[in-house]
Amino acid sequence: MVEVQDVRLSTNNAVTGFPVSYCRRMTSNMAFYHYKGTFNPLLKGKDKVFQKNRKKSNQSKLSLGGGEIYSKVLESKKRRFLIHQDYSQGKELFSIAVYDDTGTRCPLLPQPIGMNYSLKNDVSVGQHIRSPLNFSDQTYIVSCDCVDGCSSSCICALMTNDMDDVEARSSLKQNRGLLLLSNDFLNRKLLVCCGDLCKCPPTCKRRLENLIKPKKFEIYKYNDDVGYCLRTMNNITYGELVIEFVGKIKVNPDHVSEDYAMLISKYDDTDLMKTLMETTYEYIDEDAWRSYQFEEIHLDPYDFGNASRFLKHACIPNTYPIRVIVNDFRPFMHRFVFVATAPIPAGAELTFDYGRDYCNRLEMHCKCNAIFCVQQKERYTKMSPTAVSGVINAYTESLITAAIEMDHIREQFLKEQSDARKRRNGNLVKDILVEVVQDEEAEVEA
Repeated sequence: MVEVQDVRLSTNNAVTGFPVSYCRRMTSNMAFYHYKGTFNPLLKGKDKVFQKNRKKSNQSKLSLGGGEIYSKVLESKKRRFLIHQDYSQGKELFSIAVYDDTGTRCPLLPQPIGMNYSLKNDVSVGQHIRSPLNFSDQTYIVSCDCVDGCSSSCICALMTNDMDDVEARSSLKQNRGLLLLSNDFLNRKLLVCCGDLCKCPPTCKRRLENLIKPKKFEIYKYNDDVGYCLRTMNNITYGELVIEFVGKIKVNPDHVSEDYAMLISKYDDTDLMKTLMETTYEYIDEDAWRSYQFEEIHLDPYDFGNASRFLKHACIPNTYPIRVIVNDFRPFMHRFVFVATAPIPAGAELTFDYGRDYCNRLEMHCKCNAIFCVQQKERYTKMSPTAVSGVINAYTESLITAAIEMDHIREQFLKEQSDARKRRNGNLVKDILVEVVQDEEAEVEA
C-alpha cells in the first residue's frame, strides 16, 4: 500500500472525470483511482489538494476539491519501468505510454514496438479483388445526400435501423447495464456510418470518427505469461464505442499472425452475404451480391495497426467487436470497432472473446479465470448441479450489483455537476413524470 503523503499531482492534460495517478516523492510506485466529483487544476496549493491519511487502513481516504474517491481500480506495488512514452508516435490525441510492471530489472520491449502505427486499415491488397463482370466497384458504394446535416431520414441511418429485426434475432439484450451478445453477432449486425463520400459535413455525428470519443489508454505488462495488455484510463459506459481494430488486409493469405489476426470474411460466406443483402436491398442489386466472390480475408495488426492489438482474450470479456460500414460495402473495406458490453472503470484491462477454437488451435491454456472459462470445465464436472447453479447465480448477482452501482455513481456524478445547468422546477424527474401523466390523461379524454 502506498501511503499518501507529500504527494505532488501533475495537472498537465487534466480533464474532469479522468482517473488520477499519483506517486509518492521520487518512487515509481503508482496507484490509479477513479472518483466522483470534479478536480479543479487551477486550485492553489497543489500539495493541499490531497489530505494526509493518518489512519493505517487498507483504503486511503483522499479528497479532491470536494470530490471523494470511491473506488480503487489498480494498485501496483512493484516498480514500474516506463518503456515508451508514446506508442502511437503522436498520432493519437492522448499519448499511449508503455509500462513493465513485472518488477524485472531488464524488461523486454514489446515485439512490435517499432510497428507502423496507423489510424486506418491498409486495404491496398483488397483493391485487387475484382468486382463481377456486370457490376463496377461503384455498385457497392452507398452515400447520403444530407447537405444540411444527417437526420433520421439519412440513408446511412435507415440502413442501420433496418437491422432491428436481425438485432433481436441475434439476442442483443440490455439488462441493467450488461450487453449479452450471441456468437453470430459479428455477421448479423452492421453499423452503417457516414463517410467522406457522403455530402454531410465533417462534423456529422454519424461519422465513425465522431462516434468514437477520444480516450486515454495505457499498455502494460504485469505477468510474463500473459504479455502486454491494454487498459483504459477513462470510465466507459456500456454500449459505448471504445476503440477501432486497425490492421492490414490480407486476402487468402498463406500465413498470418494467428495471435493477432481477425477473420472478417470466409470463402463463400453465405451468412455475411445474407446480411449485406438484407441491409442494402433498396440500394444495391441482389444479383451484385450473388455474383460477388467472397474470399478469405484477415485483418492482421501484427506490424501495422494501433493499440487495439494488445486486447487480450477473456471468456467473459468487457468489449465485443462490431462490423462497421463506411460507404463501401465490399468485405475488405469493412471496419471493426469494439463496443463495451459492461461498465468499464478507469484502470481496467480491455478484453474480448477470441473465439471457442482459438486456444485449441494454438494449443494454449486460457488464463482469464472467469466463471465460464473453457479451462474450468473439469472443475464443474466434479460439482453437483445444485452447486454449479449456486455459483452461476452468485456470479450473475455480482455482475448486476456492479452494474447498478456503476449507474448509481454515474447518476450521482451527473447530479453534482448539474448545478451549472438549468433545471425546471428543481426536479427534472418529477417534471417528466408529470408530463407522462398529463399525456395519458389527454389520451383518455380524447
